[in-house]
Amino acid sequence: MIFVSKIFNKIEKSDSNYQKFFDYIFNRIETDLRELGYGDMSVNKKMKVVVTKFYSILLDFKNFIQISESTRHIIIRKYFKDIRKIDDFCEFLINYLSIDYV
Repeated sequence: MIFVSKIFNKIEKSDSNYQKFFDYIFNRIETDLRELGYGDMSVNKKMKVVVTKFYSILLDFKNFIQISESTRHIIIRKYFKDIRKIDDFCEFLINYLSIDYV
């Protein structure tokens, strides 16, 4: 998602493909919840949580390159707590997110 988000940040937000992409992602999540057996009420509650967390993550990573390296490590550790070699992973992800794709 971060890779795609980086590309879409370079595209006009009014581009219909931008909205189609996000609609697809959330429709896919909803479908997967329904396939797991959740009903309408449960799906609605869970989707609210998913959407809130998703936008929280996007906001954290939005200005990732402009923030200090120590803050970058804090953000990465927040979302990837269970990774064994977290320091190596932090360096990998920081380098990956520094690449300009478009």
